[in-house]
Amino acid sequence: MTLKSSGAGLSLPDRLETWKQITQIGSSVAIPVILALIGYFVQSSVTEAGLKKDYVQMALGVLKEQPSKENEELRQWAIAVLDKSSPVPIPASLKSHLIKSSRLEFFPGFENFKPEERIECRPVPNSEVLDWLIANEPSRYSRCPNGEVGVKTLDYGKLIKRPYAPASAPTQR
Repeated sequence: MTLKSSGAGLSLPDRLETWKQITQIGSSVAIPVILALIGYFVQSSVTEAGLKKDYVQMALGVLKEQPSKENEELRQWAIAVLDKSSPVPIPASLKSHLIKSSRLEFFPGFENFKPEERIECRPVPNSEVLDWLIANEPSRYSRCPNGEVGVKTLDYGKLIKRPYAPASAPTQR
């Protein structure tokens, strides 16, 4: 027994089959279009990030040059580029320092970027734990003379230079 529609003359299973074919054709067209749109947005995002990186490099290059009256506006532009690209705003005192500063002394050069390695001796529950740490993580752990584990750390304290002085704290009486 089949149901016939009064106007079309197709049974219900025939109409369902027709709709199934229409949706299959629609999905076979829509999927490549959606993938192309996703690819476009990803590519434009990658391109924008690369362009932003290039502008930051140019701005840093400008700020590394000796400041003068002629390049003061260019230095202000460079600071604005860095400020816009930074997730944290640059403080006004640092901006004024960067306009007048001849060097970016607070950015260590990569050739001088060698933090001091330290080994701190810390107690361990037993010698099995000590042996396991040294066997499995020799780049991070060593044996101290007193039977403790030596944890290797990097000290960056000497690398950070502070060329500008922050506002002084009020003196206490």
